[in-house]
Amino acid sequence: MSSKSTSLSRKLQQSRPHPELGPEAAPGVIPESVERLMALFERELSGVEFPEVSTAALAQAAAEVQTASRQCDSLRAELAAAESALESSRIALVRLAERGLAYAKIYAAEDAALTATLEAIRFGTARPERARLTRKRRAAAAEGDTRDAAAAASSESADAAWSN
Repeated sequence: MSSKSTSLSRKLQQSRPHPELGPEAAPGVIPESVERLMALFERELSGVEFPEVSTAALAQAAAEVQTASRQCDSLRAELAAAESALESSRIALVRLAERGLAYAKIYAAEDAALTATLEAIRFGTARPERARLTRKRRAAAAEGDTRDAAAAASSESADAAWSN
């Protein structure tokens, strides 16, 4: 292989998902059929160029796909972190509101109308979904019913309480 082919071969290998590339590589991003064609351009069609299609052009396009895939993965991780922060903020808000409601009830003890208004305010649980579901499953198991359907139904009612 010439030095030009060796250089292109390295670019091609870098652009394709490969286990040795580590976590940055996104397996399956480049379709297998495209990888097979790229391999043909690297071996049997090495040095052959068609209008706008060559080993280098394919390697460049594959590298762009890998870059875009890594960017998507990074953005997904950022989104997951933002969603986690949002959930933590919601939990903190509900806890603060619960404390505020408790103080307001004490303050309104002499005012029947305000007390009635405050009594009508209900907060759903501030626990994350997983904790609610686990609690419901433990309760169902204690009652001798370990079916997931019952736990899921209970979880749905907990979700309804949270959204109120």
